[in-house]
Amino acid sequence: MNKDIPNADAANLDFELSVLEVADNFRRALIQEFTPYLYGESLEVGAGNGMFSQGLQAVEGVTGFRALEPDPQLARHFRERNPDTVLFEGTIASLPSSPNLDTIVSINVLEHIESDDAELTEYARRLRHRGGHLCLDVPACEELYAPLDKAFGPCRRYR
Repeated sequence: MNKDIPNADAANLDFELSVLEVADNFRRALIQEFTPYLYGESLEVGAGNGMFSQGLQAVEGVTGFRALEPDPQLARHFRERNPDTVLFEGTIASLPSSPNLDTIVSINVLEHIESDDAELTEYARRLRHRGGHLCLDVPACEELYAPLDKAFGPCRRYR
């Protein structure tokens, strides 16, 4: 066992997603928290295998839903799970410059992006024209950054 990874399964890409897969209450609570800000043209950034996508696009008021995932393996899983949802493979910077968005959802993604300031700037640019909202969930407590975080690949935790 690698001493830097407290749980050998954590080295597997599917580990974090498999844990979240059974966290129904967590997913419902997060979507409920975001619901007042979810409407119109919405984009889920870093959609992974799509476990949040069905709940997000089912929110009343979301009239257009698209997802974005840079990892080809996760994009394939996403398409299997959500065949009727528009999925772009790539990053926010690789999306066409329009249409503008009403809501961007980012759940446990920003901490994996080296240049998080540039990412947030791009979110703001995409939301600015419609006065949209960013629904953001990131790991907190910088002092808790640990080997398990490193195994999952995040660059940071936030204050």
